[in-house]
Amino acid sequence: MQQNLFDISTEKPQQKKELAITKQGKQVLTKQQKDFNRLAKKIEKLRADLELVGIKLNKLLEYYGTYIHPLEQRIVTLRSSCVKVLFQFYTGEKKFLTKNEKNILKDVIESDLNEIFSLTPVEPDDELKTIYKAISGESYEETKKGYFDQMKSEMEEQFREEGFHITSIPI
Repeated sequence: MQQNLFDISTEKPQQKKELAITKQGKQVLTKQQKDFNRLAKKIEKLRADLELVGIKLNKLLEYYGTYIHPLEQRIVTLRSSCVKVLFQFYTGEKKFLTKNEKNILKDVIESDLNEIFSLTPVEPDDELKTIYKAISGESYEETKKGYFDQMKSEMEEQFREEGFHITSIPI
């Protein structure tokens, strides 16, 4: 069973007591009291809506964990095997591929490697890293560091635009 990410019950929200100012006898509510009651009702409706969104998100997360994630892992396994076989043809001793066909095969392998890397949070095996270096001309670690540095500088720029001045700490 998937853990409830948003710590919200997956049952329908219960109606809660409403906070409202009521009139006593024939007393008329002031404009501010009426505004307060209107805003309190709006807040309660927003809380109920938020709880429903949390329930929907938990159901979607459970679906992802049950059905989609295992398929993604299967894709990673199959694509890794495919890349390893295709790379043998790419680097093969026999010259049965034209230069154009080799370039197309290189693009296919590189595309598959990028998809493999994007679908798994763990480090790829050494053979895939070696293939990546042969195809892209750059090591997996160098590429990963480049992406990290690019993301870091984009975030720093975004913070600067918002008026925050952050001194980067080496990681």
